[in-house]
Amino acid sequence: MSDVEEVDLVDFDAIKLQFPFSKIRGICQLDPDLDGISAEAVKLIGKATEYFIEELATASYTQAILEKRKTVNKKDIDKVIEIDPTFEFLEDALDEWLEDVLDKTTEEDKENEEMTAPNETDEVMDEMVPLPATINPNSHVEELF
Repeated sequence: MSDVEEVDLVDFDAIKLQFPFSKIRGICQLDPDLDGISAEAVKLIGKATEYFIEELATASYTQAILEKRKTVNKKDIDKVIEIDPTFEFLEDALDEWLEDVLDKTTEEDKENEEMTAPNETDEVMDEMVPLPATINPNSHVEELF
């Protein structure tokens, strides 16, 4: 007799992901040590990521409820990371990420302000007649007959 148990094979086609497959694969391919990755591995990484985010979100929501709030704040996530050894590896990771996001948002806001600065074209646009609410795409055909 064999000591090895029989393992049921996973139907990888049945695995449904919440995140786009192509994005997961793209993130995996950012690793220079990785030559290639199978579709099955991408699906497993995606599913593991979903479970991880679900656990972090549930723990963060529980922390918010303990503080008598229904909205999860960054401080709830930080507290969970501090308390739960499962998330210990995320220590200080969100701080750097948040700074990057805020810096990028500030840069984008500045670019948008520059793009929306009033100019001569805006004055011409104000004088233009607005289009009707409904436009018939076949109106040019009706004019011919």
